[in-house]
Amino acid sequence: MAAAMQKTTSKSYKCTILIIGFVAYLIADSSYNISGLFYAAHLEAFPQQTGLLAVVYGMTYGAGQLMSPLMALLLRSQGEKRVAVGSSVCMFAGYAISYFASDARLLLPTFGLMVPLAAEGLYFFPMTLLAHNFDGRLTLASGVVASGCGAGLLMSAPITQLLIGSLTWRGAALVLGAAALNAGALALLIRPRVPASRDLPLEEVPLEVALEAGKGEDNAAAAGRGRLARTVELLRICGPDTALFYFAALLQTFSMVTAINFVPVMASELSVPESRIALYPAGYGAAFTIGNLAFGYLGTRLEPFLVDSASLFVSAVLTGILPACVRVSEALGLAVYCGMGACQGGRYALMVSLIKLAVGLQHYEICTGLYVAMFFFGSFPAPFLGQWLRRQHGDYSAAFQLASGAFAAAGLATLAAWALQPRRRWRQGRRELQSLADADANADANADADAEADADANADANADADADADADADANADADANADANADANADANADADADADADANADANADANANADANADADADANADGDFRSLFFCKDAHPT
Repeated sequence: MAAAMQKTTSKSYKCTILIIGFVAYLIADSSYNISGLFYAAHLEAFPQQTGLLAVVYGMTYGAGQLMSPLMALLLRSQGEKRVAVGSSVCMFAGYAISYFASDARLLLPTFGLMVPLAAEGLYFFPMTLLAHNFDGRLTLASGVVASGCGAGLLMSAPITQLLIGSLTWRGAALVLGAAALNAGALALLIRPRVPASRDLPLEEVPLEVALEAGKGEDNAAAAGRGRLARTVELLRICGPDTALFYFAALLQTFSMVTAINFVPVMASELSVPESRIALYPAGYGAAFTIGNLAFGYLGTRLEPFLVDSASLFVSAVLTGILPACVRVSEALGLAVYCGMGACQGGRYALMVSLIKLAVGLQHYEICTGLYVAMFFFGSFPAPFLGQWLRRQHGDYSAAFQLASGAFAAAGLATLAAWALQPRRRWRQGRRELQSLADADANADANADADAEADADANADANADADADADADADANADADANADANADANADANADADADADADANADANADANANADANADADADANADGDFRSLFFCKDAHPT
């Protein structure tokens, strides 16, 4: 497959994919991570509707993730370009409509539904682009693209804080909506996926393309092999290791959303000046970017599942001590928060590779949609539990302790998923190899039958050709015999004609000889007669009468 990817994806287009994905992540993940700033602004603007705002910001992280399977189907049917352009327009519309909100109810369809759904589209399509166009350095490429999340947070947090202070949250929403349109403009450069080519051998075509092309192949064995491979790949969605992997995503999202939502609020309650509150998301974004690149590089050298587990365990420790560090010192709290951001950035860099390793590429979109859907079940209860624990204990320490435990449980689940994978892969590989061997045996049997049929047909054709040749030879022999007979008849006729001519010539000669003899006899007779007459009358010795 790597050879096929190298043939179908040029280096320049790979660089284009990195730029498009970077900008899309910059916009999409920034809309998630700066939600804490808008949450604080909305609590001040609508203090009587804190419960509804909790629902809105629960949906901010959850609505898009819950619709991620639908987004996966859209990506498979419509392609990355249309999804990206539509998502950027939807985000702009959501921010623009929220400008007219007079209470928190209008924020429910805009900040709670349209913006997160659009952000999910912008967040989702680079993952499929990377998975289908990168292979050997997929983790590093994912780290480069995911660094757009941290870069966006690093730039957008102070800018958004400045905009909220000068233009209120309404003006800040308009500016962010206009910025979202940039992702749609860049997405116009996305090329369609490489279609199946009958000019390439089957082993040189990307596997996901070959499986789709196998539906229409004339070769029944190839089509059967494609259906079998698709069935084996679908089994990967239902295994225990995959379930643990999805569960780890749920726990990790719950912990991350808890920290992102409540660190700015907790700092505000501790009388930290607003100008310095923006340093928390900004520092988180900078550390997130560094974590993307660092963990992306480590993922190419080490086992991605082990690197991911380590990042989750470190996040658990840092999240547990974060409230105490914020109370002790702003700088210490900021350092701990940035460390947690670096670990989470690393997990984002590893995400594409982890999903590809866990479920394969043939059903990557669907499995990624299910994986991201787990984000909803982790993010939606986080604001409710955080607010409830605050009312019970008077601060957010209990919420951060719960998030720390969830991080640790996610690390254990990831380790368990990694431990279960080799045995499961061995079993699946054995079933797949056996099934493919059966398919190959059937194909060989069909090929042998076809060869025997062809041999019989060739033998019959050769026999017919030999019979025709013998018939032609017999006809030629008969023609030769007829020619010889005609020649003999002609020779006999010529001989008879020559004999007749000779006989006629002899007869004529004999006749001429007889005529000459008769003439000579007549002459002799005449001569004798004349002699006798002369002797009678003139001879002296003749005695007288």
